[in-house]
Amino acid sequence: MSGKINVTAIGVAHLRTMRDFGRDRISWIDCTVFFLCPAFVSFVIFVSGCSLNSGLVSSLVNASAILLGLLLNLLVLMFDQRNKAVDGLACLENAENPDFNGKKRRLEVRCLVIDETVANISFTVLLCIFSLCTLLLFSMRAEGVGVDLIERIVYSINSFIWINVSLTILMVIKRVFALFSQV
Repeated sequence: MSGKINVTAIGVAHLRTMRDFGRDRISWIDCTVFFLCPAFVSFVIFVSGCSLNSGLVSSLVNASAILLGLLLNLLVLMFDQRNKAVDGLACLENAENPDFNGKKRRLEVRCLVIDETVANISFTVLLCIFSLCTLLLFSMRAEGVGVDLIERIVYSINSFIWINVSLTILMVIKRVFALFSQV
């Protein structure tokens, strides 16, 4: 695969945010909430044989497109915030400050939270792109044999994606709120 489109680093970075920071190891609760629960719901949708309708496909395509634009704007905002935090660290290095260690530690934590938030946002963008592609391909399907199975697969994949996107956006909102409430 071309290095220009290899996105495995984004997935790995997102998975690294799923850890218990106190113990510095994987948080099984996070993995369960973000992956196993959506997979279970997705499996139930697949087995139940729920079908997609054109209104739902259209709504999900629109939601993907809108969300992609908003998330890309949020990535730009995170870039700006990261630069400000790095500049603040550079200023602390050059100034005499009695609270140097406290401010330095807060700025380092801020950079870490920003980096992890960027990984979460980037992962969500990838999920939205994947959802958009599967839905657009599904909408171009031809009627015939195997359509029911394809429809169930697309519906279950997209249910997993959108549950995961919703949960990840909640995590991103919490992190962005924390970043801006510390300012």
